[in-house]
Amino acid sequence: MAAISAQLFAIAITLLSGFLLGLFFDLYRVLRALWRPGPLWTRIGDLLFWLFAFCLLYSLLLLGNWGEMRLYVVLGWGLGLFLYIRFLSRRIVVICFTLFSAAHRSFAQIWRGFYLFWAAICRRLHRK
Repeated sequence: MAAISAQLFAIAITLLSGFLLGLFFDLYRVLRALWRPGPLWTRIGDLLFWLFAFCLLYSLLLLGNWGEMRLYVVLGWGLGLFLYIRFLSRRIVVICFTLFSAAHRSFAQIWRGFYLFWAAICRRLHRK
């Protein structure tokens, strides 16, 4: 039987895993809402998200308890996800949506500036 500290570490890792899964899902939801991909790209994005989630959970499972899948692991994932959704999800979505949309607008303005700059140069070269 493992020491109490190892068991507490394993449970903390499972809670953290569920928490991170919720956080990354919210980030993906915000990005998908901003980009508004079509049905095909939504399916591809969902597949990529779940592949990422699997790799994240598996690597943290290896770190927490050497890859042993036990009932407390699933319960820890569920509890971590529940706590994240209950206490932080709405705030994180609002913050991320605000930050990502501001960054999106900023990059759009920068891109528009570069486009107008190069269009002016091309017009000037075309006149000569």
